[in-house]
Amino acid sequence: MMSVQLLSRETFRKASRKLKRAIPMIGPVVFFVSIVVLYRQLRGLDFQLVFHTMGTMSAPALFFAAGLTVLAYINLTFVELLSNVRVSSNLGYKRIGLVSFVAYCFSKNIGFSVISGGAVRLRLYREWGQDFGNITKIIILNYISFWLGLFFVTGMAFAVSPPTFVRELDLLTGTFRVFGVLLLLLIGGYFLLIKKIKRPLKIGTVPLQLPNARFTMWQIVVSSADWLITAGVLYAVFSGHNVMSFYETLGIFLVAQFAGLTSQVPGGMGVFEALFVVILSERIEKAYLVAVLLTYRILFFFIPFAVAAAAFGIIEYTHNKHLKEILSRAKDRNQKADLQTEGNDKNSK
Repeated sequence: MMSVQLLSRETFRKASRKLKRAIPMIGPVVFFVSIVVLYRQLRGLDFQLVFHTMGTMSAPALFFAAGLTVLAYINLTFVELLSNVRVSSNLGYKRIGLVSFVAYCFSKNIGFSVISGGAVRLRLYREWGQDFGNITKIIILNYISFWLGLFFVTGMAFAVSPPTFVRELDLLTGTFRVFGVLLLLLIGGYFLLIKKIKRPLKIGTVPLQLPNARFTMWQIVVSSADWLITAGVLYAVFSGHNVMSFYETLGIFLVAQFAGLTSQVPGGMGVFEALFVVILSERIEKAYLVAVLLTYRILFFFIPFAVAAAAFGIIEYTHNKHLKEILSRAKDRNQKADLQTEGNDKNSK
């Protein structure tokens, strides 16, 4: 009996070690497969036709998509604001909004959101007097909000009514429904966790008290709005030709988001597009589909990132200029003090 237990433990340890080695490979594999799929699907596509299609897209649809993009980034400032309120940062909304915009633009375009967005938050929040502990808590609370919103929107969408594209792929509708129910159960489990755990958790050396149920509900509401508005941007670009309903767009968007997050590729680039092409290429002309996806990338990712990079550059330039002025004034004072000391020494002689 003892040998059987030892064997099972050793088997479990070996399996755990293999799993740990395999997990980092999931992202690159997903990305590689997506690129291969995209290449095969788009081989022979006339990209001049794609660019021509982009130029003929409905102006009202593009303005609507641009407006929703602005709304999406404004909504993200409320996610950031919630986290700041939780840690009592005492920063004004303008500064919180600026940090939110720059950090989210960097994380969406560079990938590895905790690292890229976290580095921006660390740099700007430290500039405005926040300590490392508070900044760490803000980053973790933002991360929790991100997953709570994604799990809730996906769970509700798939559990209540799995999207119609599932049948077109000959997949069982029940599979997506079960996945949605599991996500909602995970959220329910989180609520039980925050009710049960009264002591602060240790994140490294930083103690973090998990928010109460009321605060968590606000996190879900604001983060869910983010996912819905973001899907709305893509739907708005599609809406110029009325090829899909919002709910169909949302379903594919959520599946593509999970695949993109698994790959850890910046913004799910390549992975996101591959899923849309595979699912919709039989229904929608490929040139138009690629034109829509490129337009969405430009509107929601590239343009905001360019603005955020410029804003961050101006902040850094202003900071460095101010620092040089301080050092220059300090140097002048020291020189004057040295001259005065030399004069006093001469007089004393």
